[in-house]
Amino acid sequence: MPILESEKELEDYLYSFKDKDHGPDYLEYLCDENLIFRQVQLGNAGIADLVCVILRGDPSDGIEIKVVIIEIKKGQINLQALAQVSRYKVAMHNFIDSLKLKKEVNVSCALVGSGYGDDGAWAIVENCDWVQTIVYNITFDGMSLDEHDGFVFNGDYSQLKNEIKKTIFPAYKEEVSRLRNYKIDFREYSRA
Repeated sequence: MPILESEKELEDYLYSFKDKDHGPDYLEYLCDENLIFRQVQLGNAGIADLVCVILRGDPSDGIEIKVVIIEIKKGQINLQALAQVSRYKVAMHNFIDSLKLKKEVNVSCALVGSGYGDDGAWAIVENCDWVQTIVYNITFDGMSLDEHDGFVFNGDYSQLKNEIKKTIFPAYKEEVSRLRNYKIDFREYSRA
């Protein structure tokens, strides 16, 4: 099985989309119409692998500005990687605020990796609208990318079902039984 030698190899692959007619729809920001920068120093937050600046609209009507920060991981996407792009996002917002633009700039992030680690990063990604995750796969046919919104469970649910039967159902039944046996004497609450 082929392996990825370095993050730079993946960065080069992603950067090459700007010279192609059409890449995957979820990578529309990596096109030659946009400004794409490599290895961008974001103050003491670190160095972002790729930063895409998207300018849309007519100057007379106002231009929409969007920034996408892309962080590439040779390995899996984990909480540390998520914290890293969070720092980058904050640093970019601070930089944009310092420019005192009269326009709001949308800043989002993309994490590219070989999948999710087992530290629960997927659960945070699932609840963040500002981060996109892209999983790469390398085969003898080349590299492929797949967009992911969060965790995809590929196992069997038997352990979860057993846990529910063992703990949740008995507690639910006990609570329902207790409520059915609970009697309220409304006469105590009526006005005399």
